[in-house]
Amino acid sequence: MRKSNIKHICFDLGGTLVRENPEFVKVHNELRYKTYAKVINKPITDKLKIEYEELYKKYGTNSAIFSSLDLPSDYWQNHFNTLDRDKVYYYDPDIYKTVVALQHFFSLSIFTTIKTEAAYKTLEIGKLDSKYFQFIISGDDVKHRKPSLEGYYKVIEKTHLKSEEILYVGDRVNADIIPAKKTGMKTCLVWKKSVEADYCIEKFSELLKIINNPL
Repeated sequence: MRKSNIKHICFDLGGTLVRENPEFVKVHNELRYKTYAKVINKPITDKLKIEYEELYKKYGTNSAIFSSLDLPSDYWQNHFNTLDRDKVYYYDPDIYKTVVALQHFFSLSIFTTIKTEAAYKTLEIGKLDSKYFQFIISGDDVKHRKPSLEGYYKVIEKTHLKSEEILYVGDRVNADIIPAKKTGMKTCLVWKKSVEADYCIEKFSELLKIINNPL
């Protein structure tokens, strides 16, 4: 299968290896605004929502926003973990089949900002066995969560490869694609398109074509 110089594929988890249900955005936003409102001790208003979205544009992730408010790096993830994952994520057979195919030819890994226990529970929703992955780096394994480059450099260190020999696959431009590119990794954005990514796919199995024909 291997025709490119890619030797290792690292995946984001939530929103990438497991799909988000249509109601995810609504439930997720409600939690974001509620958590922020509690921290700054203000009611949830349209003005507060706009304020939060401006912060999101600036910092790139929810975890980074709350860290900027001098809260622990896992503050947001502790709140995010209160969501019922079975209701916000769902199994996608195309993802499952693609990962199973890839693990026969490439070493695979996961770098996610969510906590370790939650990561394994999320994998179960996608019916993905952790044995498919050489290693899993969770938010508990880094001091600074995405979009910090810390975790991406940790991926490079663990693989003992050149950064350009690693493909990072994620669903968020600011949290996944841009920081991965800064470390020299190749990048693939799923479900949408962006000029920031080296590759963009709308169906997960298209990843097999990229690996076979990187041009």
